[in-house]
Amino acid sequence: MVAGATVPVIPSLDQQFRNYSSMTFLAEAGFDVFAMDLQGYGFSALPRMDPCNTQPNQQPLLIPYPHAEPCDPSYPYKMAIQSDWDEIDRVVDYIRDHRGVEKVSLASWSRGGPRTGGYAAQHPEKVDKLVLYSPAAYNRTGPIDPPPLPEPGFLMQLGTLPNLFSAWDDMVGCQNQC
Repeated sequence: MVAGATVPVIPSLDQQFRNYSSMTFLAEAGFDVFAMDLQGYGFSALPRMDPCNTQPNQQPLLIPYPHAEPCDPSYPYKMAIQSDWDEIDRVVDYIRDHRGVEKVSLASWSRGGPRTGGYAAQHPEKVDKLVLYSPAAYNRTGPIDPPPLPEPGFLMQLGTLPNLFSAWDDMVGCQNQC
């Protein structure tokens, strides 16, 4: 299982509240269930979630806590989908070896969709089934040749409550929908 962006795998796929855990549901149905946090999310080790990796125009939101003043990023690069595909491949190979199987099934949601979907398209010999739950749209208008990695930029983006409500309002299909 691969979570989407902005939310780590544990709160999104293994929520220990009532019967909200997709992982528990599948395990109780007899499946071996593994989940991974992509780089920069949840319990992934690298790159470290350093507030200095936030875009300079968003750093004022972090003052005075956790920083007293703006700071230079410790990881001055964007995350790239190719690095996500490479990371998924390492995890898939680990599971295949660990469980002694030729293929694994992948399930993902939101921005995990382009990640697992792209991976499955590149490695059909390793993927048995693919479940994409509400996959995010992939930008097909970008350059055909991806930029060389690592691509300079900023790892973190901050969300504010007003921006959350604005994005929510943009997605509401009818009055009183919540």
